[in-house]
Amino acid sequence: MQVTLIERQPLAVLALRHTGPYGAGVAAFWQQVVYPWLAANQRLGQPLYGVSYDNPLTTDPALCRYDACVATGATLAVPGNSRPALLAGGTYAVSAFRGTVADMAHAWGTLRDEWLPANRLRPDGRPFLELYPADPAYDPHTGAFSCELALPTAPV
Repeated sequence: MQVTLIERQPLAVLALRHTGPYGAGVAAFWQQVVYPWLAANQRLGQPLYGVSYDNPLTTDPALCRYDACVATGATLAVPGNSRPALLAGGTYAVSAFRGTVADMAHAWGTLRDEWLPANRLRPDGRPFLELYPADPAYDPHTGAFSCELALPTAPV
């Protein structure tokens, strides 16, 4: 796993909330809610962010919170059912991800449970981020997609 430590600045975003299990539920949320909202509000083609607030190993999966976000840009209006939010700045361990929804939990686990301890780091309590480029690679035949996983860190 190739991981880089980066400093992220706080970022103002518009967020749409999904509550429920991560994985397939979040994938359906992106397809059925987020992409139609992005299209209706002229936000397609912009970098996107996924924010995981809860650990499904310690939180009832039905109560896990996830936000799909897009930067606010110069617009101050909050269209549709979105809400303003702020992505936290600070130090993140960032790794490229390419795979399916089913592969993502393993990638997060490897980053959190293997890479961080091996590098004398720990998660610091801020939400985990998925960073999707403006032109995300997605293979409709396999369901594989690309993003960056960004895990907030602190020294042990």
